[in-house]
Amino acid sequence: MQHEWVLKRNCSLTPFQFGVAYLLLCVVTFLWAGMLALSGAPQIIAFAVIELLLAGGAFLHHAMHAADSDRIVLDERHLLIERVRAGEVDAVRLERGMTRVIPPQRAHDLIQLEASGVKVGVGRLIPDRERQQLSRELRSRLQGF
Repeated sequence: MQHEWVLKRNCSLTPFQFGVAYLLLCVVTFLWAGMLALSGAPQIIAFAVIELLLAGGAFLHHAMHAADSDRIVLDERHLLIERVRAGEVDAVRLERGMTRVIPPQRAHDLIQLEASGVKVGVGRLIPDRERQQLSRELRSRLQGF
């Protein structure tokens, strides 16, 4: 029997919606900066450009990582861990009978899955409480209960 866990961020806005929000931010900022520039403070345009470049960088970083996920698949013989980060997929396959689950010891620690010298951390995308629950569930499923 196969078990699968998919761990994702809870994003309230899609990348497209973030793009629309950024466009609106640009329009409002340039309208405000334009009015101030016409009132005798033309240097405000430079500050508005810097602000929008920094905000754009933050929005871009968020959009790149909005679809990050961890997928864990347990079948009769293997534990497959697929991690997606900024569109890059990293996959590791561990032997089911050799895999140890090391639960998080402190807040923000990841669940460590280890087999044959290979160690993989999972659970970055879920809250600490759910990480502890996932750790117990993985350990139980690996033992065959």
